[in-house]
Amino acid sequence: MKKILLLFLALVCITCEQKTNTSSDSKQDSIQKYIDLAANETIDYKERVKYNDLAYSLIDLNVNDSVTRNNLYKTNVNFSKLNQYNKIKAAAEKLIDYSLKANDTIDLANGYYTLGCYFMINSENEKAIYLLFKAKKIFSKFNKITEEINCLRNISTTQYYANDYLGGINTSLKTIKLSKKTNNIKRINDSYLNIANNLSALKKNKESIKYYNKINLNNYSIENKCVVYNNIALEYLTLNEIDSSTKYCEKVLLQKDKNKLMPGHIAVAYSNLGLTFLKINKLKNLPELFNKAEEIFQKNPNFSYRNYNQIYLSQYFEKINDTIKSINAAKNALLISKRYKNPNDILLSLDQLIKVDKKNASAHAQEYIRINDSLQIAERNFRDKYAQIIFETDEITQQKVIAEKNQFIMAGLSVALFLVGILFFIIIKQRSNRLKMELEQRQQKANEEIYQLMLSQKNSNEAAKEAEKKRIALDLHDGIMNKLASTRLNLSILAEKSDETTITKCLTHISDIYAIEQEIRVIAHNLNNEVFQQENSFVSLLQDFVAVQNETTDTHFLLELDEAIVWNAISSEIKMNLFRIIQEACHNSNKHANANKIIIAFILDENNLCLSINDNGVGFDTQKSSNGIGIQNMKTRVHALGGKITINSFQNHQTSINISVPV
Repeated sequence: MKKILLLFLALVCITCEQKTNTSSDSKQDSIQKYIDLAANETIDYKERVKYNDLAYSLIDLNVNDSVTRNNLYKTNVNFSKLNQYNKIKAAAEKLIDYSLKANDTIDLANGYYTLGCYFMINSENEKAIYLLFKAKKIFSKFNKITEEINCLRNISTTQYYANDYLGGINTSLKTIKLSKKTNNIKRINDSYLNIANNLSALKKNKESIKYYNKINLNNYSIENKCVVYNNIALEYLTLNEIDSSTKYCEKVLLQKDKNKLMPGHIAVAYSNLGLTFLKINKLKNLPELFNKAEEIFQKNPNFSYRNYNQIYLSQYFEKINDTIKSINAAKNALLISKRYKNPNDILLSLDQLIKVDKKNASAHAQEYIRINDSLQIAERNFRDKYAQIIFETDEITQQKVIAEKNQFIMAGLSVALFLVGILFFIIIKQRSNRLKMELEQRQQKANEEIYQLMLSQKNSNEAAKEAEKKRIALDLHDGIMNKLASTRLNLSILAEKSDETTITKCLTHISDIYAIEQEIRVIAHNLNNEVFQQENSFVSLLQDFVAVQNETTDTHFLLELDEAIVWNAISSEIKMNLFRIIQEACHNSNKHANANKIIIAFILDENNLCLSINDNGVGFDTQKSSNGIGIQNMKTRVHALGGKITINSFQNHQTSINISVPV
């Protein structure tokens, strides 16, 4: 009853474990499904946000394994793509913490990368550049080219936010060079976009448009296309090419599947189109376009550019002489720019306030000068920090090269000294092995001669047996058969005559029949003796061998024979080869195994004669000793008999030789 209860409990545990595993797999499948849906740019933006939030909520943050860390990274990438920047930091810090505890270098780099992206978006440029470079170094070390390209792309973007425009262009050119090696068209396009943005900031609008036009839009998603269209519209607007600017704004607004776009792209297009109309004094549809953009921005606070829309709205109210609304819009732009932590945007907002808020123009101008000065210092500090990071990276690389070179030299000297020592050892060992091999070869030769003598003796026995069979056949045919035929003819007269004289005469033949019976008995007796001798000669040979081993060695030998074996049905070739293998195995065991017990057993398994030789010695390494002469001879003999052999040995435990030969 107790056993039944234990079995039941075991089955319940196994079932529970299977259910747990199934549940875990199902949960992971759901997380992966939602992550993939969130990354699918053909699905409505709001649905993608919902799917990614759902995926993140299903991650078991109490478990620190590779699956959890991978899920954290993937959902964080989606947070970035979906402009949900407020959710990135916590997930990135959790990924870094888990990766450090698990000593997972690649996931640690992924954590640095995503946290760097968060600081980049929040204009904390020095933190961003530091983390992105840390991630880049790890990816470069492990030859993760795609990830390294992603880091370079965001380093270039960070340089743009830090007003290091020439540095951003230079980094983007490096990104393009690396991307071409892997034919990464998407990252080449992104780098062209970064170069165009930096050129725009340098007021090189025509060159900027050239780089925007280098982007292969066929390989871009709808969202990325709209980013390019909005940027080109602004460039043409700066060049006062109104028709071209309007065309690119309408390319965004006329998209068929607007729901699949991030709403911010539509808002930017409304805002740019409003600015275009403002430039040409086409005030009829204003400020409706700016208000439409503002409504979208308020519903999507994570999307930037709202401050620009407020600046444009302030310019509109300035143009229609509504000073109060113009000032309010400019103040809103300043508050939003400060929240974005972008000094350039703050300066633009202050510049607009200086124009429209005449009463406080002096205060705004002082703040403008202060921020502009601090911005220049920040730019200089950022460039210094960036140069320091580059220098430290190069210095670490150089130190690593020197250390590796010194390590290589020391390793070479160590190897040389070691090889000299090995050389002396090999010379001494070879001399010893040569003497040992010569001795083994002489012993092997003697053993082969013994085997040949035994085989020759057996062949002689077989020939004698065949001769004896022929003799018996002749005796039967020429003696007994003739006598029986003669007696039969003499007694056949009784069928014709039955008188007393004939009967008396025939009675004399009874003694002839008795003589024939005795002759048959003698032949049968001789045959029985021959079979007996044939059946037990091999058994006697084994018993004598075991007796000699027990007398001459300290090892105890046991012989076990299956009674079902009919030895006279087994050829001499099989028996003599198996006896030779027994000799070789016992010789090796006596010499090397230090065993105190050896068991030799024969078993009949259907049509196979099985031999096992087991000792309790110290064992040996079967891989290193598989090419030994003795083992090779055993395998050769077994394969010649069409059999199979396995040799198992466990160091400091035992050795087992198992042979199966078809009979």
